[in-house]
Amino acid sequence: MMRQHGKTIVWLAMTGLLLAGLIFLWVQNQQLKNTLATLVVAQQSMNHHSTVRDGVASTPLGQQASLKDVLPSQTSNACLPQLPLTPSTLKAICADHYSEPDDPLAGLSGTERSLAESAMKKYAALISNVSLDPSEMTALKRLLFQRESLGSAVLHGYFDDPEDVEQAFLEQEHKLMLIDEQVDRLLDLDDHHAYHLLKESDFQQYKLRQFTSTLPEGTISPQQEQRVLLSKLELSKAFDDSLAQIRRAERLTSTELKRLMSQYKAEFYRQSSAHLGTEEYNKLRAYEDAEFDALEKSLLRQLDQ
Repeated sequence: MMRQHGKTIVWLAMTGLLLAGLIFLWVQNQQLKNTLATLVVAQQSMNHHSTVRDGVASTPLGQQASLKDVLPSQTSNACLPQLPLTPSTLKAICADHYSEPDDPLAGLSGTERSLAESAMKKYAALISNVSLDPSEMTALKRLLFQRESLGSAVLHGYFDDPEDVEQAFLEQEHKLMLIDEQVDRLLDLDDHHAYHLLKESDFQQYKLRQFTSTLPEGTISPQQEQRVLLSKLELSKAFDDSLAQIRRAERLTSTELKRLMSQYKAEFYRQSSAHLGTEEYNKLRAYEDAEFDALEKSLLRQLDQ
């Protein structure tokens, strides 16, 4: 009798544990459903995260899954995926909220990695200011690396026939244009403008690094340096455009050249003074005075020829 009573107690205890486990699983199931419904609503209200911008999907860089690719638009329980969720479904649902690290430099050789790091430094003024989701940022960095790799390719010496060199050059230019188009699709208007300024900024960046190397480390922050660089690039482009326009009209004289140079220099100093402290500004001005004088003398010599 005692043995049977003991078995009954054990059976009741096991039954109680089983019921508790079932209740726990039911509660977890409900919480998962509620969380999933919340994610769906949040996803629908964040239109700027719904898809990767047009054009990125058409490149070899891949495409990030969007929630609407795996779920219907309604948020009723009848439309939700069956629980438990598969890993692929969870990854798609949470892609915009929890992104896995994606190193655009992964798998590169030593030489390639060095070139990629140089590209990131060259376009730092763009990368640090754009508002892109992780997948778009990875796509942008890869495109910048591709552009710098292609742009640094040496064509002369690989071909004996001048026509082959010309053909290779045209193909290179076409590939660069395609990359530019893909980058433009990722960026808004202001960032698009900054990108096209930075593309051909190697010499200006070299000259700015020469100046900053004369200062104690940390005197000018990267943000200040980027603002000064973009000001110089913007004003340099405006100066070159004005100069070209006057040359086409055959109205360029030494007096007109000096006037344009004076405007260029004065505006650059005005903008730089807003970005730098007094001491750093005075040092920059002393450095740039010599650079502007050298440029003016060079242009005047060309004018006299």
